[in-house]
Amino acid sequence: MAATTRRAVLTGFGVLSPIGNTPAAFWQNLLDDKSGVRTIQNFDSSSLPCRIGGEVPDFVAKNLIDKSYRKALNAMSRPVQMGTIGSQFAMQDAGLAKGSLPPERFGIEFASVMAATELDDFARAGKLSTNCVPRNINMADWGGKGLKEIPPLWMLKYLPNMPACHVTILYDAQGPSNTLISGETAGVLCFAEAVRIIRRNLADFMLGLRSTYALSNILVAEMQQSMHFAYLQDDWRVNDRLTFNLGMRYEFATPWTEASNSLSNYDAQARTMVQIGRAHV
Repeated sequence: MAATTRRAVLTGFGVLSPIGNTPAAFWQNLLDDKSGVRTIQNFDSSSLPCRIGGEVPDFVAKNLIDKSYRKALNAMSRPVQMGTIGSQFAMQDAGLAKGSLPPERFGIEFASVMAATELDDFARAGKLSTNCVPRNINMADWGGKGLKEIPPLWMLKYLPNMPACHVTILYDAQGPSNTLISGETAGVLCFAEAVRIIRRNLADFMLGLRSTYALSNILVAEMQQSMHFAYLQDDWRVNDRLTFNLGMRYEFATPWTEASNSLSNYDAQARTMVQIGRAHV
């Protein structure tokens, strides 16, 4: 669809960050070179090698989210809560409320990634699957005992499109809805895509947000792979009018391995996790 000459303007800002939860405070702290990195307060970090982080201070989701949507917090991870509440702040800053825009002309554009699982969701499962040896997990116990302890809504809490889903429900936005997951570039692409949607006359208002938050990350993998390449080329001149340019390329890549031999897969027939390196793998 061809773009029109419609203009797009910024009408509101929403921010949740370690250096301010309002546009004015955030901007002023940037100008003042104020750092948001401080000693971690959300959990006991005394046993960790690094005990500092960029936390959003005094963030209590139930005190900030719209009261009509408070029950949905049980299905949100902290990153999703921040994305949803950040959208509220943007709407408030723009002077807009639910019902103030035609639903079919109200779109959502989020920049997000798969959220890092909060430690509490895996704590009970991890306790049943470890033997107190660092980085050593009994994958059979993980599949047989641990998986039963993971909350049923675990995956839905962390999917990258969940902030957009919750915001569309909260504000009854029935226009275009999209989530970009292109890492560090997602925020810029989110803004550009929202502008394009408006210029194509597919929406009159786009709520576009970058929503990513991760203070704890339990995914630690030391993946290894070797790749070898060889290439030979030569010209074979048959006569003044015919020359063959010949080449041969060879590539070899070893299978992926993990430094601590922690790779595993799920055996659907045995209904258990099978760890690499065992006799039957």
